Amino acid sequence: MEDYAEIRKLFNFGTSKRAIAKRLGISRNTVDKYCQGDTAPWNKKAYNRQSTIISDEVMNFIQQCLEQSGNMSSP
Repeated sequence: MEDYAEIRKLFNFGTSKRAIAKRLGISRNTVDKYCQGDTAPWNKKAYNRQSTIISDEVMNFIQQCLEQSGNMSSP
């Protein structure tokens, strides 16, 4: 949060975003987001993205494998 205040202060005094990033040792993307004023470190967006890697077919396969391995470990 200290970086946020420093970024905003430097930007308002006319320091370039590149110079701010270099001075503070942070990403230019972060500096850009904070300079725009739409994002603040204490206002995090909820992460609501669904995985596209695991399809229903893959999930069913995994569940079947787990069920089979559970049956094999029974005495």
